[in-house]
Amino acid sequence: MFKALIVDDLEANLEMLKALLEGNGIAVISAKNGALALESARADPPDIIISDILMPVMDGFALCHAWMKDTALSKIPFVFSTATYTEPEDETLGLSIGALRYIVKPIDPEKFVATIRGILAAYDTGKLSIQAPAISEEVVYYRLYNEALIRRLESKMIHLEKLNNELDADIAKRKIIEGQLKEANEGLEKHVIARTAHIETMRKDMETFSYSVSHDLRAPLRSILGFSEILAEKLADQLDEEGKSLLAKIQSSANTMNQLISSLLDLAKVTSKPMNISDVDMGALAEKAFLEVTEGLAEKYEFIQGEMPVASGDPILLYQVWTNLISNAVKFSKKSRTKRIEVGGYILGNENVYFVYDSGIGFDQKYADKLFQVFQRLHSTEEFEGIGIGLSLVHRIIGCHQGRVWAEGEVDKGAKFYFALDRNLLPEFD
Repeated sequence: MFKALIVDDLEANLEMLKALLEGNGIAVISAKNGALALESARADPPDIIISDILMPVMDGFALCHAWMKDTALSKIPFVFSTATYTEPEDETLGLSIGALRYIVKPIDPEKFVATIRGILAAYDTGKLSIQAPAISEEVVYYRLYNEALIRRLESKMIHLEKLNNELDADIAKRKIIEGQLKEANEGLEKHVIARTAHIETMRKDMETFSYSVSHDLRAPLRSILGFSEILAEKLADQLDEEGKSLLAKIQSSANTMNQLISSLLDLAKVTSKPMNISDVDMGALAEKAFLEVTEGLAEKYEFIQGEMPVASGDPILLYQVWTNLISNAVKFSKKSRTKRIEVGGYILGNENVYFVYDSGIGFDQKYADKLFQVFQRLHSTEEFEGIGIGLSLVHRIIGCHQGRVWAEGEVDKGAKFYFALDRNLLPEFD
């Protein structure tokens, strides 16, 4: 009886494949990640391995790469079965590192079994010839592996931004409905309840998606960083300058992507939970944020704090607003001779208006509308670090407070960022 090793981190997938293969006379052993699969195969080699790609600890690509480098396992057929890495470039990578087949799910069960049985029959009769991997150079492998993960990251980020836009649109629509409800009769209460439940469902979906982003993307990023560090240490004397440069770029890209994931998750979390509305001492928050942002910096900044009215809002989220705005002011004042940060506020009608001014490089006012958009930057990362999410997060938080944000600036003459909050803000939900 043939024996298959199936590798997947989801129990439901393991059970389904086990039932399918054992029902067709193939014995099955299983593992939940690449590291466990290698350990199992070295102790008791299977006749074939069928592996998912997206897994913690060691994913499918890393498993296949290690499998083909093991002389005791390299002649055993390796098959990928994935519903996540479905691009043609992903299949090319999988086959080039040694996989015999690359199966994209969903696939007809009968066709799947026929494919596996055909491979086993050829393997048993000696008609199956497993060639050496097309990609054997470590640096080339890690570069292509990194590109596959970046493609996956880009797809996830586009989906996340789509969800965020849908949620923003839904919140805006709900605000219009709430305004209409003030003049409507009691019969509309059921509609309010339904809309509230809908938004709560969307928030739960966002939490689930955020977990998926963290699980799906951070694990392979850790693998990239870990493997590249090992490679740099073991092959330090063998790599030429180009190889070392490629490794450095891989590590830099992985670190940037990890920071980007964290920032996107922060952006998604803003609307994932109801706000805790209370009176907030904005002067204390601004001063605390300034001290935290400038702690440990070699440069000294002048901090001027004016009077500020007490705000109505979520203190944790508003502290994030002050931190992001002051951090932005400090960053763009580093190259200025006068390093001055000024904060203040005033009452305007039914709003409290607050501002952060810096004496830094400023910006062209015609680009003011772009400042609060995700990933929009007016300066290169070589000039000023950052990934273009800080002001977007400010915009999102103030939007959740039913407020508004705007900016004024002039090139080489500083910038002033404003945000306004309703003086009597009420919680979004009872």
